[in-house]
Amino acid sequence: MKRLGSEAGRVLHVFGALVKTGEIHPDFGELKRFELAVVESKEGRVDSILHHLAQHDTVMYKRDTDRTGERCADMLTRQEIKFLRRPPRWKVSDASVPECQGELFHFCRQIYIPENKTTRQNMTWGCSLFLFVFVNRQDELLVQVFQQDMSEQTAEDHYRLEEMMMDFDQHYQDSGRVGKLIEEGDKFFHEYVLNHERVNGWMLGLLLENARTKAFKTLVLKKCETCVGRDFRP
Repeated sequence: MKRLGSEAGRVLHVFGALVKTGEIHPDFGELKRFELAVVESKEGRVDSILHHLAQHDTVMYKRDTDRTGERCADMLTRQEIKFLRRPPRWKVSDASVPECQGELFHFCRQIYIPENKTTRQNMTWGCSLFLFVFVNRQDELLVQVFQQDMSEQTAEDHYRLEEMMMDFDQHYQDSGRVGKLIEEGDKFFHEYVLNHERVNGWMLGLLLENARTKAFKTLVLKKCETCVGRDFRP
């Protein structure tokens, strides 16, 4: 929260469900739409704060009182996309980032919704929710969500990637473990390591050896330029 300009810590719980719109379609019957409820618990405050998010003629899920806009992600550089812990893993050509008063929100968390009986009946599936946060001058937290279809990857792929990223975060000083992760990782994991705050020259060397495309090799070589003088050993 200090990175967002606030001293008060927050805990967020995210809920989603299909909500009746009150409209009847001649072919499909009663229409529903996907909406979100984010419950915010704030330090120093007894009651919780409810953020009711829906798409109000915009790609972002947000409150109907939010006076905010959005930017196309592919019009931004990697450095311009703000994040609290790790950058979003998405199809950048079809992604958006919310903004308030000319400032971009910070990406907070990515949540994958798998297909199962519960999500088919009550929610949506095969997509990821990208949670963004912003703190205004009144220390009010703004929460918005971008949704993107991720059906090209299986649920197992997403869960495995999450596990590998957590493993890297916890054991980034273990050269044997990091080497194995990079060797077994896919392009999404390699991008995560490349943009990680603890990446070093040795890790970049491994990424270069395991790069699967010329474009990614170019990104790694560019990153290497910022590691001049740093040890390339484990």
